[in-house]
Amino acid sequence: MTYKTKKPSGKLGLMRNQKQIDDSLAKRARLTQSLNQLFNAGLIPASWVAEIARIGGLHV
Repeated sequence: MTYKTKKPSGKLGLMRNQKQIDDSLAKRARLTQSLNQLFNAGLIPASWVAEIARIGGLHV
């Protein structure tokens, strides 16, 4: 027997999806800010910034 998961629908579903989008954007912003701080402090080289950004899905 198989069970189907119910997809969020209506306004509640849209709010849930928006929260996930907001959380994702906030994580990206924190990652970008952290990379900038580390690079500006001279703790990591530019090549590391580029590689971490690539892995994290950022466009630097």
